[in-house]
Amino acid sequence: MKKTSAARFIVFVVIHVLLCVSAALYVSEYTTLIRLESPDSMYIDGADFTPLAELAVISVNGFLSAFVTVICFAFMTILSVVLLIPFRLISVRKFTIITRREQRATLAVILAGTVLTALAVLIFCGVTSVPRLLLFLLPSLLIEILMYWLTLYFRSKR
Repeated sequence: MKKTSAARFIVFVVIHVLLCVSAALYVSEYTTLIRLESPDSMYIDGADFTPLAELAVISVNGFLSAFVTVICFAFMTILSVVLLIPFRLISVRKFTIITRREQRATLAVILAGTVLTALAVLIFCGVTSVPRLLLFLLPSLLIEILMYWLTLYFRSKR
């Protein structure tokens, strides 16, 4: 690889690692989210209100879970856009020469980073956190594949 290709590849690897670590940290924070506990029994004027209280607790926990998921997804989307779109516009210009080796290495970094992040989340946060990680990585992966890797792919075919 030439100096410019190597620099472009290294910057992409750093950005991809940053996005993967951010998604993993959001997932780990989500798993430590404080959840409300339902009361053992709740009697008001001799009537049992325990099912109603449990329903309220489940509703609040579900609402907070959905709210935090939407906020984390939005933050990952914003972070991906801020990092990847200017990188794509600056690094790959009209007359940039892309080799097949760089294009394949970029795809390998995308896949390896995603798999390694999923394995780390699986080990540290549990099986139930992996789908949420993939949800948080979705904007990053879409932008990386559709805007950056496809450009490298079509430019390397020339």
